[in-house]
Amino acid sequence: MQSQVVRPFPKSAQLSRRPITIERLKKVSIRLLLWLIALMAILVSIIPFIWILLTSFKTPTDVFQYPPRWIFQPTLDNYRVIFFGKGMNFSLAFENSAVVTGASTAISVALGSLASYSLARLPLPGKRPFSYFVLFTRMLPTIALMIPLYILLTQARLFDTRLGLIIVYTAFNIPLVIWLLRGFFADFPLELEECAMIDGASRFGAFLRITLPATAPGLAAAAVFSAFWIWNDFILAFLFTQDKAVTLIVLASRFMEEEGVKWGQVGAASVIAVLPIFLFSILIQGYLTHGLLAGSIKG
Repeated sequence: MQSQVVRPFPKSAQLSRRPITIERLKKVSIRLLLWLIALMAILVSIIPFIWILLTSFKTPTDVFQYPPRWIFQPTLDNYRVIFFGKGMNFSLAFENSAVVTGASTAISVALGSLASYSLARLPLPGKRPFSYFVLFTRMLPTIALMIPLYILLTQARLFDTRLGLIIVYTAFNIPLVIWLLRGFFADFPLELEECAMIDGASRFGAFLRITLPATAPGLAAAAVFSAFWIWNDFILAFLFTQDKAVTLIVLASRFMEEEGVKWGQVGAASVIAVLPIFLFSILIQGYLTHGLLAGSIKG
């Protein structure tokens, strides 16, 4: 008679038969609670955008329906009006927002990176008080600077111009960029720059070829914060523009007539205003999440 070999249970079966303890139940409960909190936070942040997106495809009758309609016959009339309607300079407003945001962000990151590198590396006299002074300028309330800026732009004939907005936004953004990038440059190993200078590179060359690429996550973060604020700003663009340099956000606020607010057109303009900055965030997401700084140091 052939003897049967008793095989042990696989490890997965053995693990599945572990007794359910109170500690294990606590861990599972905490994990489920965290997932629920994260799901609620995602829903809270997404629902307003979904509402705006649905409103952009509704007719005026559907917009004011109560209770709100989630299933309706969509229409493109709101998009047709903002693109081709009489008196709607939507293409000009979109171009103004793109030019002002791109130029101001690029200038702010370029000048701010040079200034933050100097404060982090060079033995400048009084650089610590100067750093706090830079931070103080960013903490000033925007409304307190409206009248002086209005007078300066008017006398310089830069009111209602793209160049005027670029100068104002760059002045507001440079302190933020300096403080965001200063920590990245301070934490970057000085030895790598010294090795590059020993090989014949100048300090500026080592900054461009070694330090700047390694701090790409910091540059991306500074660019994102600057672009977000400029693109979505309303106060400065509203006060310093009239017709020629009107931005998307300002144009979206003008869909108001005697009979009320045209919420469908406001929703369509808001959706189009969100898309470019959303795509920009996706494009530089890798620089924000993959940690190129740590990888360059380890290598």
